[in-house]
Amino acid sequence: MKKVTSRLAAILLVTLMLLSITAIPIFAAGEQAFKDVPESAWFHGYVMMLYEKGIVKGYGATGKFKPEDKLTREHAAKMITLAAGLPYQGKKADFSDVKKNGEMSPYIAALVAKDNAIRGFPDGTFRPKENIRRGHAAKMAALAFGLKEGDMTQALTDLPDDVDVQTAIKILESNGVVKGYGGSKRFMPDEEINRAEFAKILCFASIVQAIEKAEDDPVPENIAAVEAQLDKLPVGQDGLTLEYLAGRLEELEKEAKPIWEAKVTGAAEVGQKLTAEVNLADATVIYQWQRSDTLNGNYTNIAGATQKSYQLALEDAGQYLRIKVMGTGEFEGTQVTSPRGPVQKARSIYTFEFKDHKRDFIASKNLPIDLGMPKEGSGPTEVELTGNPPIGLTLKAEQNNGLGYDWAWIGISLESSPPEGELQIWSRWSAESIWINMLKAWSGFELSPDLNTSSEYVVFANKPGKYILSFKLYKDNGHENPDLSMLITENTVTLNFK
Repeated sequence: MKKVTSRLAAILLVTLMLLSITAIPIFAAGEQAFKDVPESAWFHGYVMMLYEKGIVKGYGATGKFKPEDKLTREHAAKMITLAAGLPYQGKKADFSDVKKNGEMSPYIAALVAKDNAIRGFPDGTFRPKENIRRGHAAKMAALAFGLKEGDMTQALTDLPDDVDVQTAIKILESNGVVKGYGGSKRFMPDEEINRAEFAKILCFASIVQAIEKAEDDPVPENIAAVEAQLDKLPVGQDGLTLEYLAGRLEELEKEAKPIWEAKVTGAAEVGQKLTAEVNLADATVIYQWQRSDTLNGNYTNIAGATQKSYQLALEDAGQYLRIKVMGTGEFEGTQVTSPRGPVQKARSIYTFEFKDHKRDFIASKNLPIDLGMPKEGSGPTEVELTGNPPIGLTLKAEQNNGLGYDWAWIGISLESSPPEGELQIWSRWSAESIWINMLKAWSGFELSPDLNTSSEYVVFANKPGKYILSFKLYKDNGHENPDLSMLITENTVTLNFK
């Protein structure tokens, strides 16, 4: 985006040069869409702005705009409705002298709907073919564009008694949209306005409307829209107004940059990472992750979760998460993202196979247990084993990379420790690896997107009894030890040796 200061300096320089050299204004070159709107005319730039927006088209096939002609009330209604962007389609005017299905009816109705920009006359007529007066044109413009009072000096001395018209003229003058007629301090509200004069009012009112929108919501596209319109205004005239409007835009760019959009990326699954993104990549912000039991419930801050990214833990399962982003320094605004969830537990599928103490296969009963998302009635699970001690059970952990880690750890431990030698747990993570005493060590296995691995766990009991095993899957910490603070999923199984 161009710097407004450069444009402002250019405006002032050109204006001073023109005033010191010649009284004939020079305007930016452009298409001559109308035979009677030459580039040398003071109104050329304004008429062309409206032409490019499709607001004016001229008179039939004549190729003329007729800038000096007085403006009728119905044509004023159409031009201002289009310039202000008012909804008009399907509307019908309710005046006795306006055909409800006529060409101008929707535009007239649109202005009635917009804060009574027009009210008609006491006799219920609109008088569409009459020429519109300057005071009424000012009222229509101020109300249709929804303008607020600006900061420019107000010096007009012939304001009418009609409060609505008087207020409208003051609003337009305070924004540089209108000024004294012919360099005087008189607005001449009762005089009729011509088409060229009205074109200028619409152009400046449109820019002020865009500035006010950007001041209320200073997002980049709103600021760019103001600058684009300012760049099309003719140079060499209305220097004070151009300076004032460009100054307002410059102030907009000096203000704090708004944080106006935030979103969260990443899968809502235990073990995965959620990351916040804001509309300005270089923004300095404060992050606060929040959690709720339900989608539209009460969201509370997660202690310590104040970074851009958040690692989903087991305690987040079934919950909904969002992040609150607050701008700091030159950035301002607070945004809360749409909730993500419910957070899914990691899927860890385990299959039990029964073997005797020599690990010779004697029976098969596959018992899939999804420790992350147990189906109703499937966990915690009790497995009953009968036979002469010592007897055993082999657990195969068939694991795919649904967790998003390159390496993870699974730990098996007893809920309560039996006497030494009464129960033994051994593990190996492949048929080629050595057996490890699980009461003294952890077992780790590698996870990758295309790799399925199995870890075997053998439990031996030397006497009957029930033993509760706890299965816990942890995130790896440096490929050496499980990160006990990062529990991914867990469940238990009861072994009943008889």
